Amino acid sequence: MDYSLFLHPRKAHAEIDRQGLLKELKAIGFLQPDPSSATRPGPKLMEFITYLGCSPALSSGGIEASVKLHSFDTPFWLGGEAIDRLRFPGCGHVIDSGAALIEQGDPWQCPECGNHGDLASIGWRRSAARARLFIEISPIFPREAVPSDALLDRLQQVSGQPWRWFYSRSRL
Repeated sequence: MDYSLFLHPRKAHAEIDRQGLLKELKAIGFLQPDPSSATRPGPKLMEFITYLGCSPALSSGGIEASVKLHSFDTPFWLGGEAIDRLRFPGCGHVIDSGAALIEQGDPWQCPECGNHGDLASIGWRRSAARARLFIEISPIFPREAVPSDALLDRLQQVSGQPWRWFYSRSRL
């Protein structure tokens, strides 16, 4: 169970006020309000993330989870550890490792047919994204943690941007 749920603004170049976002996530109970625990899960985390199955482990009324904010000066590709089979657009050949393809960067080239393009043209199937800010919730089982509409709406209100999510192993 070394996967994470990543939330990110839809627009890769969106500039999000990190401090304003942290303040809002603490105000709604998604994060602990204590300033010394900047990204510890708050008492209402489970109201904003729907967990299916046995993810995450619950212990003595608490939740064994972590929340991290990752921010970058420029848009950054994150993820690539796909749950579903990824394919190159156009030719449809299987992508052996989405994470390795992200590490190579643009442009990609299919090793079987020579087809090429940029990373944004790949249908990542909720396994990768490019953004300047990511919220990581872990550990989760892929597809067994889903952000609520209430959380996505709150993130949009605070940032002025719609938000999306994906599942991947954390590389940060």
